[in-house]
Amino acid sequence: MAESQRDLEALSRRYAELGFDLSADEIEKFVPRIEQVETALDAVRSIDASGHEGVLTFVPRRAAAEQSHG
Repeated sequence: MAESQRDLEALSRRYAELGFDLSADEIEKFVPRIEQVETALDAVRSIDASGHEGVLTFVPRRAAAEQSHG
């Protein structure tokens, strides 16, 4: 992903709006890592778990305590 300096500056402004103060140069250093993360996320998203049921049902402790007292 070859980002132009203009694109990197736009990303820098966008990240600043989100509270991340990164320069265009800093963002450019992270582009390869971002690509790796996106590839990993795509791989995880492609896993078909529709045929599997969870063994346990997650119930937060607070909710479980309220149910036992309620």
